[in-house]
Formats: sequence, C-alpha cells, structure tokens
Amino acid sequence: MKKNNKVIIGLIIGVIAIGSAYGYYQSTKVKLTEVKAALVDKGDIESILSTSGAIKSENRRDYYGNQLTVKKVNVRVGDRVAAGTELVSFETADLEAAVEQAKLSKNSASIQLSEAEKAITSAKKQKSDLDAQINRTSAELKAVSERMAYLKNNPTPEGIIELIELNQKVTILTETLQSLNTAKISIPAVSDGQVNLLRNTVATADLAVRTAQNRLAVTGGSIKAPFDGVVTYLNANEGQTASIQNLLITIMDDKNIRIELALGKIDSEKIVLGQSAKIKFSGREYAGSVSFVSPAASSSITGLASSLTTGGGDATLSAYIRVEQPEKLTIDFDADVEILLEKKQGVTRIPIEALIYEKGGVTKVFTISEEGIVKPEYVTTGIFSPTFVEVTEGLKAGEKIILSPSQDLKDGEKVKVID
Repeated sequence: MKKNNKVIIGLIIGVIAIGSAYGYYQSTKVKLTEVKAALVDKGDIESILSTSGAIKSENRRDYYGNQLTVKKVNVRVGDRVAAGTELVSFETADLEAAVEQAKLSKNSASIQLSEAEKAITSAKKQKSDLDAQINRTSAELKAVSERMAYLKNNPTPEGIIELIELNQKVTILTETLQSLNTAKISIPAVSDGQVNLLRNTVATADLAVRTAQNRLAVTGGSIKAPFDGVVTYLNANEGQTASIQNLLITIMDDKNIRIELALGKIDSEKIVLGQSAKIKFSGREYAGSVSFVSPAASSSITGLASSLTTGGGDATLSAYIRVEQPEKLTIDFDADVEILLEKKQGVTRIPIEALIYEKGGVTKVFTISEEGIVKPEYVTTGIFSPTFVEVTEGLKAGEKIILSPSQDLKDGEKVKVID
C-alpha cells in the first residue's frame, strides 16, 4: 500500500514539473507579429480620375416674354415634343397694326421729303431764272445810263429828243428790276438743313418699319420647338401678357446629355479631349468621353476683386463629358464620373495598401522572405489605379509584400503571415 502511494506521489510531482517547464517555455517564447501579405504580380492598371459633375442638356433653349398676349398654350411641363411643334401662340394683331402704323409714318415722311426736295429744286430754278433776268435788265440799264451821260456831255437837238426817250426807258427798266428783285425775295426758302432733317425722319421711320416687321417675323405668332426635346419649364397663361422680364418656357434635349465638371488645377492637368469615361447615376452606369476642355479657368471671384488677387483662388477649369445612350439621367442632378487617364498592360504591380510614403516623396514596401523575415525595399512607382500601383523599379513579380504594414516593423524582424 505504501509502495502504491509513493508511485502516485511521484507521478503527481512529475506532472507538476512538466507543467512548470512548459509554462516557463511559453513565457520565454517570442510572439511573432501577424501580418497580411500579397504577391507582386504582373497585370493591367487603369489610372482613373474620380470626380462628380452636373447632368446638363447639350441643347437648351429658354424663351422670354415678348409683351404679347398669350393666345394658346399647347404643352405642359414634361411633354415630349418634336422639332417644329408649336408650343405657345400669341395675339399678333397689335404687332401687325404696329407694322402698318410704321409704314404710314414712313410714307408720310417720304411724301414730305419729296415735296421739300421738289420745292428746293423749283426755288433754285426760279432764282436762277430771275438772276438771269436781273443780270440782263441791269446790263441794259447800265448801257442806257451810259448813253444818257454821253448825250448830256455832247448836247445836240437830236440828242435832246433821244434823252427824253432814254429817260422813259430808265424808268421802265428800274421798275422792272425792282419787280424782279421782289419776286426773287418772295420765293419760298427751303434750306438744305430742313431737307436733311426730313431725310433723317424718313430713315427713322424706315427703321421703325423694319423693327416692327422683324419683331413680327421673329415671333411668328408663336414659339416652336427648335429641336426634339422635353418641356422642363412653363410660365405661360392664356389671355395674359408675356412680360419680357419673365422666363416663359424652357425646352431641353434629353437625348444629348453631357456632364459638366469643374476641375481644380491638379486634376485639370490630367484631362485631354477624347479620354473615355464612366458615369454612375442612381445605380446605373453609362459610357462617355471628354468632349470639351475650356482653354481658361474661371474664378468665383469676378470683376475688380479678381484683378486684385495674386493667386488662383477658387478658380476651376470647365470640362464636359458627353454621355452615350443617356436614358434615365435626370438633368441638373449630380453624377459620379470616372475618367480613364491612362491604361497599361502587363506591368509589375502591387496592391496600393502595401505602399509606404516617406519624406521627400520616397516610397517603400516591406518584403517577406521564405523564412518570414521582413526587409524594407525602396521602389519607384508609375501610374495608380484605385486598387493597384505600378512598380517600375525595386520589385519583381512573385515577391511577397506586407499589406498595410505597421510603423513598428523593423528590418530583419520575423513575422507571421495570416490570411
């Protein structure tokens, strides 16, 4: 019995000793840092610019009032219309009356001008005729006066008789000359200034006619759809005057859609015409491409304040993405846009979360050897995608790298890779 007790006690002591030894071993064992890893591989990378913009129509036409009374409204907001469809018609009697009134005013002014031109022509002719008669009469009177002076200086019996006759003639010529001068003075005076004034009146009246005709022609009695589209705004009521200050109707082409972007300086340097794009809206995706890039940036600061600023401020560059097959895109809402900047195939790449940035733009990763030993490797990068980055120097396909590495990792440290 005593022998059995000794055996049991020995076994218990042995178990305790083994447990203590194992506990000591576990307490002295180094715990390895657990990391997630991935392999450097070869594959494709697409460099993407992610942004957002406003959904806009490529064709939009806003019509304002024309001070005419609305006769008929043929559409409602949301109606789809074909090019040439009459949207709103107007009462044009006032416009037509204005055209006729302008024509009457022009005709009256033209008649006055014609009469004035005839009067001045007639007056000039009358004055010319009278001047000729005055000159002839004056010359004859002068000749008679000179003859009388001669006869007085050389008296003879015959000369006395001639003097009596010449004296009567002088009286007649003097009266004639006075009558001619009186007739010349009485001719109605029409100055060139008056004629020019009448010509200006005719020109003004002609302008009024053309203005009235153009207004009638432009209005055409109605507003018609310039292209296929949808009515998005309507503020026209039958029987009311359409004020020129108020927007009357808007039509948009919802089959030709673009996304309008406002890009900052860095992003704008990456955009060129023709780049393909992906548009995301309300759970749907659409294909598109860059169709316009503004040649100059615009600022939210305008006028004098803009000229006084020295920096770019909030300046942005406008760019348009034309959307292919834009069904169910809601105009004026925002849409997400991914522009393909560059695509490379079969390049060395790593997951983007493996990359570490240091001061001065230096980048590195941590590689893992087959024994689990960590080593930092400095790398040169190429293009980026949302998930991968191209490595042009520093790594080879097949090497194992740490994902989202801790800042506490050290060169030569042993780690444990977990899934």
